[in-house]
Amino acid sequence: MKLYAIALVFAASVASMLPALAADGSADEAAIRSAYENLQTAIIKKDTAALSSLLTADFSQRQVDGSIESRDAFVKDQLEDSPGMKLSSVTYDVTKLTVIGNQAEAETTSSYRGTYTVAGTATPLRGRIRLTDHWTRSGGGTWKLRASTMHEEISYLDGKLVQDDREQLPPTSAAIAELKTRAVLIPTLALDADTNQFAGIGAAIGDARIVGMGEGSHGSSEFFGFKDRLFRYLVEKKGFTIFAMEAAWGAGLNVDRYIKGGRGTAKQAVASLGFWTWDTPEVVNLVRWMRDYNAAPGRHSILSFVGVDMQDPMGAVGYLAAYLRLHDPAEAGASRAALECTAQSVWSSDQKPATNCRAQVAAIGEALDSLHGVPDIAIARRAVSDILQYLDSRGVPIVDVAGMRDKDMAQNVEWIAALHPQAKIAVWAHNGHVGAASPFGYRQMGAYLREAFGENYYVIGQTFGSGTVRSRVSGHGLQAIAVPANPADTIVELFGPLNSAAFLDLRGLKAGSALQTFFSTPRGVAEIGSQMDPQRPEDDRASIAIPASFDGLVYIPTSTASVSGTDSLHMRREFQSNGKWEAYGIGFDDVTASVSANGATLTNADALNSAPIYFLRYFDATPYSGQTVQISGELRRDGLIGMAEPFAEVVAPDNSTLLSSQGKQIGD
Repeated sequence: MKLYAIALVFAASVASMLPALAADGSADEAAIRSAYENLQTAIIKKDTAALSSLLTADFSQRQVDGSIESRDAFVKDQLEDSPGMKLSSVTYDVTKLTVIGNQAEAETTSSYRGTYTVAGTATPLRGRIRLTDHWTRSGGGTWKLRASTMHEEISYLDGKLVQDDREQLPPTSAAIAELKTRAVLIPTLALDADTNQFAGIGAAIGDARIVGMGEGSHGSSEFFGFKDRLFRYLVEKKGFTIFAMEAAWGAGLNVDRYIKGGRGTAKQAVASLGFWTWDTPEVVNLVRWMRDYNAAPGRHSILSFVGVDMQDPMGAVGYLAAYLRLHDPAEAGASRAALECTAQSVWSSDQKPATNCRAQVAAIGEALDSLHGVPDIAIARRAVSDILQYLDSRGVPIVDVAGMRDKDMAQNVEWIAALHPQAKIAVWAHNGHVGAASPFGYRQMGAYLREAFGENYYVIGQTFGSGTVRSRVSGHGLQAIAVPANPADTIVELFGPLNSAAFLDLRGLKAGSALQTFFSTPRGVAEIGSQMDPQRPEDDRASIAIPASFDGLVYIPTSTASVSGTDSLHMRREFQSNGKWEAYGIGFDDVTASVSANGATLTNADALNSAPIYFLRYFDATPYSGQTVQISGELRRDGLIGMAEPFAEVVAPDNSTLLSSQGKQIGD
């Protein structure tokens, strides 16, 4: 998944406009090189008229992904600063310049340097672009740029590769013909479809112990539908028993408890994961199926659910608090400060954790080492490790967080494999995590798993042709975003003739075959994370060496945006006293409330206050219209770890907020 998107349109285009080396003596070549200098000057001075005068009326630029930028859009891109980016130098080398009559072609390699601001820090940026520019001589004898084609765009941020886009040749007819003989067609993603349709995929997986199940978008219903069906097949036909997800480790304990007969519903279990990405009907259905499978009569293996992510430690905090109260009451009191400082760091995401927070949490691990003969000690130690992983990630530059996160997730999968040495594990995550190669400048989780498990790790990536996806849009929240067909998407050209979703086993390609030749060069696949820019869908594609990243590839012709499966923000429970109190956003029914005429007390089985998002009491403000009203009250935490903040709002009949007042954090 992408940590950030870097806009390099300015840099890419300016490469064809910079002053070249000394002219070779040709008058025409000298005139063209002079025109480059004029173009550069126009861009540096942001002179719209001067820049426009050096372009033909029908000028256009073909981007690396095949999209065409018009003359007006090109001028706008050159004269508007790209957010966060500041170029300090750009140099280029014209490797070839050919003039024939009134037409000229220039092949150019450009190099640029500058900074890109990440989280308020100016980070070194460098890159190169390869282009072919076409010039034409007007009737007045002036050379003007008529067309530009970008072939390659590569950039590095703080020395780490963040962009590697290259022009791709289309598939040959031989490659398409070979695909038709090798592809496993997936005619339907309906969950009740015949599981034998996945037999070909199962044959490719073979005896692999760990299967990485990727997705090219966090918001595609079809990707989730495929993975639902695949996991069921792996359980029923291959003996897989552990479902490991790109979800918080502590939150995963809630789902594991549910599928093993715990209280609540499948929707509540999924809501407790806390990520909109997994809040879908497909995930809810799969969690419900896992519970039904475990409860089925007869002898069979019991399925487990494990989160492998470390971005949210609150579930681990709650588990430790409850565990220590039960098995080491003295340490439960001593560890309170460590758990509180961890919770504080979660709520104060813009501040680094307290300097002694990590040492305090590590001390809990040392105390656990002294316990003997207590159950689930390995789980308690893992809770400590999860919190330490989170705290460590908060102490590094943001450009290093992605690499640290993938390393930690890989370590968590390896821990699961060691704890259950005979178990087979399915790992559900984004393509950018499960992939075995590392095209983004840091090692992905899948690269570590490949190193640890070799051929016993089989990873499947997914991509799509066009359609819609659900994603966050900056300033606008979650939306269904249209992703148009990409004219240069050679994967679509290859799979399109199948007219079906399909799977291809990349491990089985023969050396020298048409398909192996096609995949021997980087190809573009979808890499849409948790947010995207609807105006620049090309930013969410990556050109990668597909066989190095994936052992199998699933192609979905049309994506449909995922939808909410739980409506977690509107889960509501009511409590009655003299007035009605409502608790919103509860995952499980662990939270209880004691209400009175003047207040209410919340308690929670895992000692956290993170399960309910709101605990509200309403009253009709209509009688007070036009008056000044003072609202007073008291809010206290009763043994809960985390933050509590009182607030009051005046809400109009249409549910819009008229006035809002946020209180201060208070202690126990």
